[in-house]
Amino acid sequence: MLEKYKILRSAERHVINRNLNQAIREYERIAEQESEDPGILNTLGDLLLKDGRRDEALAHFRRVAEIYSQSGFLSKAIATCKKIHHLDPRDDETNSRLIELFSKQGLTSEAVHHLENLVQQCQTWGQLDSALVYQEQILNLVANRPDHYLSAARLLHQLDRVEEAEHYYLKAARLFRNQGSLNLG
Repeated sequence: MLEKYKILRSAERHVINRNLNQAIREYERIAEQESEDPGILNTLGDLLLKDGRRDEALAHFRRVAEIYSQSGFLSKAIATCKKIHHLDPRDDETNSRLIELFSKQGLTSEAVHHLENLVQQCQTWGQLDSALVYQEQILNLVANRPDHYLSAARLLHQLDRVEEAEHYYLKAARLFRNQGSLNLG
């Protein structure tokens, strides 16, 4: 244990002196011994990121999110997944984990908001099939919002899946009518 603290002090001195490579080596030494310590792994990931080693950093951040999630620290797992998402918004595994964590925390509106952002991103990237998958996940979380059915219908229409689109357009119209938002005369 004393050895760990000596290495940590050494690593901190290297960080202060802006010797990232040596600091990374020291943190890697500690990580070998403390492979389940999210603090060590997160710091190592941060240092790797500063050194331009994004993929290695992401691997450490994914492990940190997994450890937090398995340990029941869902808020910390969510924060780590958001960090990963910021660095790699196309990471489907992290996006799925984030939705799952929001749901476990009872944060349905956060899950929906994240999914809405994913739908928009996928549309921007021209990935309409993926956008539809995320839109349908929204419908599974909140089934009484006509605007979400309308969004799904539009996506289906863009994908030339007209019959399915009609179904969603009708569902949206019924919900609008039931909520008093649609006046059919």
